[in-house]
Amino acid sequence: MPLPDACVTTPTLANCTNFKYPVTSAAADVKSLCTAMPFMAGCSVAAACNASGAGPTSPTAPGAANVSAQDPAICSPLNHLATICKLDTGMSKMKGCTNFNSMCAEGSKVVQCANVTGITTLPPTRVINEKVRAVCESMPHTGCELCLPSWQKNATWGDCDLLKVYGSVCGEMPDMPECKEWDTMCTADPSLFACATHLAAAGGATPKPMAMDGRSAAAGNATAAAAPAAAARSGSVAAAAQLAFVLVLCVLATVLFV
Repeated sequence: MPLPDACVTTPTLANCTNFKYPVTSAAADVKSLCTAMPFMAGCSVAAACNASGAGPTSPTAPGAANVSAQDPAICSPLNHLATICKLDTGMSKMKGCTNFNSMCAEGSKVVQCANVTGITTLPPTRVINEKVRAVCESMPHTGCELCLPSWQKNATWGDCDLLKVYGSVCGEMPDMPECKEWDTMCTADPSLFACATHLAAAGGATPKPMAMDGRSAAAGNATAAAAPAAAARSGSVAAAAQLAFVLVLCVLATVLFV
């Protein structure tokens, strides 16, 4: 096994094929990145993993399923690093990405680079920030109070857990156009912690079928059921009228011929 620094700085070496970037190094890189910009989507996932007991030292702990039951690598520090440095638009130039960028550069022999894809379901932080800001500045939602102070100070980024707040505001009003990316993310991984309200939002009561005249089918059925009874009552009234008429004729005949 070559020295770690050799395969990080010169990953094109033939003997770097089986090199594994140390988990402790990946965790240190993520910590550096998330200290600088804690609102990044990858940092939100890392924070959720830590809170669930599936932190860097035990990324496969049972608590990881609370972050995502679908992605077995959801709490891997290297996966978080790949999410930030490879997938999150504009974040790859941060200092914490230096080793990852070097190790996984074009032509790298490190197989791990190809195997660690990052969390592909997450929208870029830039997009989440834009959508959450648009929603929160237009109307109040749960969680907006955590982000608004930053934007009120003309900051570019909401200094809050943007991904978590995105899940909160879109759970309240999922049909907002700003929630399109949230819906796409949660459709791809409904078990993701930021998608707790997605299934409920996507469900809802099934509309009752309508009769052709616009009434509900239940109302139409009730009317149809009442029709035979109405007809029966009408027939009874007609029969009684006929009987009364016959009786009147009988009385008249008796009077005339007596």
